Amino acid sequence: MCAVARTRSIIAFGISCFQAKTMQSCPSVETSTVNSNLVDSEDVEASHDVGDVMLQEAAKAAANEFTVQTFSITVLCSESYVVEPEALQFLVSHGFNFNQQCAAGVPYYRGNDRDGEDEVCLLRFFLAELIRSERPLVFHNGMVDLIFLYQNLYADLPPTLAVFISDVFEMFPAGIFDTKHMAEFCSRFPASFLEYVYKKW
Repeated sequence: MCAVARTRSIIAFGISCFQAKTMQSCPSVETSTVNSNLVDSEDVEASHDVGDVMLQEAAKAAANEFTVQTFSITVLCSESYVVEPEALQFLVSHGFNFNQQCAAGVPYYRGNDRDGEDEVCLLRFFLAELIRSERPLVFHNGMVDLIFLYQNLYADLPPTLAVFISDVFEMFPAGIFDTKHMAEFCSRFPASFLEYVYKKW
């Protein structure tokens, strides 16, 4: 896999940013459900319990709602790289526009940072900001993505898998989650391809 990452390039960089929605303020239980002149103390206590349960359920529902922004950035490696004809055919059949990539792809170089580079590599800056944010990352079948991100936008791949894993966990201390792994080994879905998992969850 290292040899593949060192000789191929990434052609697009996609990222979705999620932000949990905050629960809107609810009217207080006392003003909406209880008139203290008409009920005794046991009824008030019971309505508080119901109100607390309603607030807890609303909080659970709000905890599962997110605002999402998705970005797809077409990129262009500034170095020579290997491309297989089958990969080109697959990309074209799925709508990838190579003319757009050549004309407007965000340039980058692979491997380690280069001393004396006048041109700022925006993708490396973006990855550095993502690392500094200490946010969790979620992938689907993400091992290959991590290898390519590392080689293409961070540094040359290390000589051993153990060093790579150690580096990645240091880069992303909030965690790395793989929905394919979760579908197969946690939820035990009968299939784990992305479209199935998306519809199932």
